[in-house]
Amino acid sequence: MAEADLAALPDNLFLLRHGESSCNTIHRIAGIEDVPLNNLGRAQAIKAGKGWDGGPFDVVFVSTMKRARETADLVLTGMVPPPGLIVDPRLAERDFGNYALHNKAVLQRRHGVAEYERAMNADSPTMREGEAIERFRRRIVAFYEETLLPAVASGKRVLVVSHKYVVEFLGRLILGLPLEGAYDLRLPNAQILCAADLPRTIGHESKWRNQLYDTITVNYYLVLALAALAGLGLDIVGVRFQIPAEIQIAILGLATAIGLTTVEIEETPRYAGRRDIVWPVIWRFGLMPIALVAAAIAFGLEDVPQVLGGLALLAAPAGVIAVTASRCAGGLILPALAIVMVSSAVGLVPLALVLGAASIDAVPWFLLITLGLIAATVYLPFAIVLGLRRRWPILTAKFGVRNGHLAVLLLALFILLAMPGIDVGADIPAGLAAVGIAVLVKLVTAWAINRARLFAIDYFCAMTYPNAFILVVIGHLSDQAHITHMAAWFLLAASVLAALDGVFAKSAAERSDPAEIRRLVGAGD
Repeated sequence: MAEADLAALPDNLFLLRHGESSCNTIHRIAGIEDVPLNNLGRAQAIKAGKGWDGGPFDVVFVSTMKRARETADLVLTGMVPPPGLIVDPRLAERDFGNYALHNKAVLQRRHGVAEYERAMNADSPTMREGEAIERFRRRIVAFYEETLLPAVASGKRVLVVSHKYVVEFLGRLILGLPLEGAYDLRLPNAQILCAADLPRTIGHESKWRNQLYDTITVNYYLVLALAALAGLGLDIVGVRFQIPAEIQIAILGLATAIGLTTVEIEETPRYAGRRDIVWPVIWRFGLMPIALVAAAIAFGLEDVPQVLGGLALLAAPAGVIAVTASRCAGGLILPALAIVMVSSAVGLVPLALVLGAASIDAVPWFLLITLGLIAATVYLPFAIVLGLRRRWPILTAKFGVRNGHLAVLLLALFILLAMPGIDVGADIPAGLAAVGIAVLVKLVTAWAINRARLFAIDYFCAMTYPNAFILVVIGHLSDQAHITHMAAWFLLAASVLAALDGVFAKSAAERSDPAEIRRLVGAGD
């Protein structure tokens, strides 16, 4: 590369990765599947165009693929003078073969995060029928040397609109970085990057740190289980303390908010109104708890703390951790979130009835405190993130991609701090009962939805992860140690049992129709 070319690059060359696509919505790899932008992706592209104040472009090179062309059209709308738009097939994303339309987290867990990234950036025996890395590199290098550099050298201001691995590869070429040992970068969607900023942008990347963060997220259940065991160890050796409820609530609310930054929550109402979401929720979180508490009263068991603790676990609405579980097990994510949101409303009265079964006068208090906790840890974070995504769609998504692991770590911190304050050895039978409930819920749910197809994994995750976190807080606020005790034991058991979620998810995936996934993401439309 000539010195004149090097001097021109930082000033008049810009790279743009397309906005988020429909495959991002369900955490799947798009590759050469021609999928459109999702709602956030369109908002990101519009924001990028309206927020661009770096001057007009002379020429824009864009991939042939729908999501890149749509991004380019939205970014360039209203730009004066309008730049020349050149569609170049060499800018298409790499063909990822059998990885295409598969869940990213499932692949990372199956092959390991390091091997997954090697497959995405090089050749790997785990990826079959895809585009060989040398062929991919040759076409990008050809575009770079034959088309891009001459345009830049002529003094034109050039924008390239393409895909994650194309933009990352071009960035490495521009900076002269080694191509071997390449790893996934965290370049944001729909943010126009000047070549002059690439040293700073890519310089902040770290292979081991990026892979560590992904490892924490996809192995969330191990992190939570280790936190529970560590807290249990502290309790056993006599290190006991109780964290104020306000801090517990703040931790849960923050974890929810961070976890939702990577979810297309704008689409939640579309799923929350579906009959195949609403009716299972009414049965599981409404009618069943009411029937169980009625049976307990009929048999005179309403004064037995362990019975009420078990009923509280069965009555608790779905926890937001179900969204992470769905994301990492290969679910569609949004149905799980819809179940969380709907069950949090449907389950309010049943949970209050269970908690106040021993004294009917206490039901209004439990209803009020449960409403406040769900509002603070579910609905308020949802509303805040929704507002952030609407106002700052690029920055919010960027934060989520880079910091999603913090949601897992915050939940682990909650569990770690909760365990030493409950004296877990005080009521071993109740603890064993909570473990038994965790096992029973998994088995019964797996049997009940065995015939489900498209939403099977989301049903399973949402129905088997009741919000035991808020039960810990309710137990503290109401001085009902049995509630806190059984909820903490349930969290430990659920974290360990989550390792088996992949067994059900694999079975569900085998029953699913790949054509349904293609229709869902709009591939080839």
